[in-house]
This record gives sequence, structure tokens and C-alpha cells, in this order.
Amino acid sequence: MILAPLDLVSAYPWRRAVFTTYALSLSFFEAVLLDALVRGGGREALILADVKGVRVALGEQGARRVGKDYDVEPFAVRGGRGVFHPKISVLTAEDECHLIVGSGNLTFGGWGGNFEVIEHLHPSFAADAIEDAAYFFEQLALADHVRHGATDRCAAIANDLRASIRGRSRNGNIRLFHSLDGAISQKLAQVVEDLGGAVRLVAAAPFWDGGSAIDYLCTALGVREVFIHAHAGGTVEGTAGSNWPAHAVTAVQPVRFDIMNEDRGWGGHSPRRSRPNCGWRQMRSRRTIPTCPECCGRHLRESGSWAKYLRLQ
Repeated sequence: MILAPLDLVSAYPWRRAVFTTYALSLSFFEAVLLDALVRGGGREALILADVKGVRVALGEQGARRVGKDYDVEPFAVRGGRGVFHPKISVLTAEDECHLIVGSGNLTFGGWGGNFEVIEHLHPSFAADAIEDAAYFFEQLALADHVRHGATDRCAAIANDLRASIRGRSRNGNIRLFHSLDGAISQKLAQVVEDLGGAVRLVAAAPFWDGGSAIDYLCTALGVREVFIHAHAGGTVEGTAGSNWPAHAVTAVQPVRFDIMNEDRGWGGHSPRRSRPNCGWRQMRSRRTIPTCPECCGRHLRESGSWAKYLRLQ
């Protein structure tokens, strides 16, 4: 059985619900997620967001319950070292814990309008990843290059996560990496080395830097070829970067992953080669959703347009 994220949020009387994000819409959170938490009997809700996202969100109309029914804590990365960008949802209770890690921000688009991917993790099969998440929040509480006022709360979240995996077996199949204490690429390279080397790298992203990042990752992993997903609908609209790693030195093979096919839903099939033009200048059409906080929650629930659970193993 596959639960939509909103169903999971409302499925249990969570003692603590924590959401991290870069971009933030408080009107979305109140109309959709907070409503689901209240209906499920949830108690404490907390948002950890980049300071820029918080500034924008506080100017939204329709956000009336912040500071009363839930809290928001801004995070600022010091010294121009980037932004606070993780998208993690932690749902914990006395006897339950679920972790959602994905690409979507805490916005209307991130939880319904965009095509996003998420990983739904539970201590019963992903104790290693839950432990990694606990370490992330412990590091977040202590990191001197990230400024915030949620040290005690980050430590409490880490304690909840560690309690949920007490006595659980580890197999190392599913891991969660972060960049608080080092580059993710180097952590991936270490895992690859421990496993005896990599033979293939596949990747999917809405934007690229032209190719230098994928070259760096391939060099770190010791692979000479990378398979890049080229979406059937074209490329994502926007100006955040290039829509294809066109200047990569590494050999780039455009393919189409069935698991990324919105029409297939749940999938786990091997990639098939596609024509390169799917990944260049075609602009995909974008579905829109209502932006009215009063009706968006009902629309998202009825439309079934929630991000799919894609267990990429």
C-alpha cells in the first residue's frame, strides 16, 4: 500500500512533526499540512527553514497561526557558504517514526504542483538512514557555520530518531548523507570504494551547472560515463541553471527512466535510451494548482497530484 504524504501526516497522533525546507509558504502549511496534523491528533509542529524563505513567507496573506499553533525557526549559513537547503519531514510518536526525504520545498508546488521525488523511510527497513538523520540533527545543533536558535529542538529530534531504531538491525542498504561535515560527493566516493567500485552512474535533475559538477562526481566515483534522465515532457522552466550538462567532459548518455515516468506511477525498471532532444531546449508544459489557501488543500487531496513515493534502491 502506498500512502500519499498528506495521508501519512494525518494518519497518526504524532507527538512531534518537523519539516525542513529552503522555500516556504506558510499559507500552504496552514491550509494543508497543519490541517492534516490537527485532524490526525498531532501535537507539536515545527518548521526549520532558510532565513530567506522565512522572510518571504512572513509576508504572505492568510498565514495567521504561526507562533500559536506551530513554530518557525530561521536558519542562516554563515560566510557565504550556501543556503539551508534540506527537505526532510520527521514524524515521531512514542512508538512510531517515519522519515520523508525528498526534493520538494514546503510550498504548494513542492507538495503537489511540481514533479518531485521523495523517499519514505521507516526504522523497520531503514535503520541506517534513520541513524544518519539523527546524526544530521545532532550536527545541526552544534554546527558553528549555521546560525539558528533551535539547538535544543534539534537535539530532541535526534533523540526521537535514535530511540526509534533502538534494537533494530542494520544492513547498510539505505543511507542518508548530508554536507554539514564534508562534501556529499566524497562520502559517496567512500561508500563506492568500500563496496568495491562503481560501474555506472545515473542521475536526474531539473537544472545543471553546465557539466563541471557531474564531471567532479564521476571523477570521485571513478566512472567514465553517466546516464542522464531526459524527461519526455521536455525541460523544466526557469533560470536557475542550464537544462543539460552540455559542457561535461564525461561521456553523457541521455536515457529515460521508467521510474521517473509520471504516467507509470510506482516503478523499478531499467533505463531505456532516448533521443537527446528530450533534454535540450524544449520547455515542458506546467500544470497549475489553485493558490488560494482556503481551497488548495481540498484540491490537492482530490486531484491525487501528490509527489510519488519513489524508492530508488
